[in-house]
Amino acid sequence: MEEQGRGGIGNPIFHRSETWFTPLSPEDLKAQFLEAFSDRRYAVKTTGDEIQVATGSKALYKIWGNLISWGQNNAPVGLTLSVRPSLEGGSEVTAAVFDRFGWRLTDKTFFGAEENFTSRMDGLMQTARTASEL
Repeated sequence: MEEQGRGGIGNPIFHRSETWFTPLSPEDLKAQFLEAFSDRRYAVKTTGDEIQVATGSKALYKIWGNLISWGQNNAPVGLTLSVRPSLEGGSEVTAAVFDRFGWRLTDKTFFGAEENFTSRMDGLMQTARTASEL
């Protein structure tokens, strides 16, 4: 079950974070993440020890909504990956996944939104976990 936050102006309603360890070095792990999210449907930005991934379209989701496949397939979600060296060797990954819906009039979620965002967020998190395996 997803954590539900306080929506409102710019705050995600759906979000969660996970931390895990991998034997890969931070440099190798970042390269794995960049490869895993190299597909054109992802917008990737790196800053220091952090990788930010965005997918979907706020505009298309707001136009088509959650009941039409064009809207569902464009649910805007994001993933932030923080990579630090682990004391035992390898790396520690902290991954935060969240909706990027942005400004909204209400914190109320509509039919199917939770399931759709959860599915999209699970996909991003699974791609990150798979990329961090040897």
